[in-house]
Amino acid sequence: MTEHNLPDKDDAPWLNTTYDGFDIDTSLDDIEMPNGDFIKSYPDVTRVEVIGSDGREYVRYECSNVQVSLQDDGQTIKVFLLYEK
Repeated sequence: MTEHNLPDKDDAPWLNTTYDGFDIDTSLDDIEMPNGDFIKSYPDVTRVEVIGSDGREYVRYECSNVQVSLQDDGQTIKVFLLYEK
């Protein structure tokens, strides 16, 4: 496990994925996808934090084009964001 309670990359190959960009339309607030997933855009957000029972578990500053997706009949939340490397 990493310092952020994530599996090591060798144990979770999907963590090796990098995003070069998203096709994001920030003019839309809420989007319902054909499969029933929902996406909400937050174009003004510049910091993302995930808070667990022990406090902050993830913090990213200077991000942009933040989107939150509610998937799997409301059982999964995914956060998509862009940031400089």
